[in-house]
Amino acid sequence: MAENKVFDAESAELIKDISDVPDELVRLAKSQNVQDASETMTFARALETVKNRMYEKKYAEIKGRTFVPFSSEGGDASEYMIYRVWDVQTMAKIVSNYATDFPLVSASASEVYIRYADIGNAYGYSIQDMRNAAKAGVALDTKLASVARMGIELGIDDAVANGIPTLKTYGLTNHPNVTLGTLTNGTWASATGEQMLEDLNYIVTLMLTNTKEIFGPDTILMSTAAFRKCTVKLVNSAGSGTLTVRAAFEAQNPGVKLASWTRLNLASASGLNGRIVAYKRDPEVLEFEMGKEFEIFPGQQQGLMMVFPCKARFAGLAVHHPLAITYFDNQTL
Repeated sequence: MAENKVFDAESAELIKDISDVPDELVRLAKSQNVQDASETMTFARALETVKNRMYEKKYAEIKGRTFVPFSSEGGDASEYMIYRVWDVQTMAKIVSNYATDFPLVSASASEVYIRYADIGNAYGYSIQDMRNAAKAGVALDTKLASVARMGIELGIDDAVANGIPTLKTYGLTNHPNVTLGTLTNGTWASATGEQMLEDLNYIVTLMLTNTKEIFGPDTILMSTAAFRKCTVKLVNSAGSGTLTVRAAFEAQNPGVKLASWTRLNLASASGLNGRIVAYKRDPEVLEFEMGKEFEIFPGQQQGLMMVFPCKARFAGLAVHHPLAITYFDNQTL
């Protein structure tokens, strides 16, 4: 390597033209410029922020599993689930020592058949998809499997809410045997906090009355707008109170919770308003019969693509005590 030459200020003044600069020094300067450019580029890349976050489409929260007890009693090999809806008649009276006229109690049950159905989808990818994903550091298989499960869970949630019309099954929001009540005030768009609280307390009272206090609601579901109204509206219309309708109601009715469900936003019989569903969340009252949870089957090669079928199996919602559920459609906002 040629020896580096040092030029002091006095020598630099003697150089009047670039042609006077030795070729060796020019080559050295050019080499240094290239190195500086490379270092600058490396530094700039180090300062870049590469976002590996995937921005996904958001879906409404899947709440059906939290609102309804699930059962797997039927298993994955059943074709039908049979459950009984019971009605009882009972009384007693004062009897004498030699009485023979004891009142007889009776119990009758009607059987309901609901058919199991499979719900499924699939995901797949080509060999090139796998290579591209590996290079990008994306777990393609895991991602697509989670998307497939999301699709099936949305289908199950829809069955919890509305049933499967083609199978003639019903859901929590539209069961034909459920009592339809009428709120005292109803028009919450102009109702005071006290009137809204009166309506909510009436919901509890009506079920207790209809079931002779055997069942009382522990859950009251409503539309998003109605729930928000209960959450922010103060009970005292004059503004001197600090309790919202929801807080006041839950304080007066320990163990009864209010919640929102987007499935109820237009669930009224007219399809124009929200529906309130009050019920006791208990397997004795209602259960969603789940035959088989989400499962992924072995991949099937189709040309240069691998396809993975996914499936779940369920019968739907079984309502054992319809009187322990009540609908209200006349609440408007």
